[in-house]
Amino acid sequence: MIPAIYQLDELHNFIYMKAMTSSDPATGDFTIMLIHNPYMQLDHQTSNGIRSPSTTTSASPTASSMTASFYTITYHRVVHLIDINPDSSYVTGVIVQETLPMMYLIVYLARSPNHGDFIQIFRFTSSLETDQTVTRTTEISVLMLDLDDN
Repeated sequence: MIPAIYQLDELHNFIYMKAMTSSDPATGDFTIMLIHNPYMQLDHQTSNGIRSPSTTTSASPTASSMTASFYTITYHRVVHLIDINPDSSYVTGVIVQETLPMMYLIVYLARSPNHGDFIQIFRFTSSLETDQTVTRTTEISVLMLDLDDN
């Protein structure tokens, strides 16, 4: 996959549904971002009520009073940086390239609580023979991401 800058509407089939905050809401200075159904829309709002309209489109954020940055992970396990500011919302860069050749694994992006490092968490599942709509977790795998090498 070639690094590129994507508009959010180009990523609507790839980004997982999440709710993220840029910092502890108790500080009074934060941004909340929601990725949600029905069409994987992206909404964000600052603590002082500045809200963007819905844009049709995982996470460790940094923020100031007017901007916030969120990291997301796609079905291809590519990590993107989304900058949010009062003027626009867009993906500014590919942080981590595709990490595995397989698609459509269940994958999460999180931060290590002790060191703040990024980790990818993979969930492997299998369907029940009697009901294909029910899945169960068969394995969980954790990989540390080194963003300094990308």
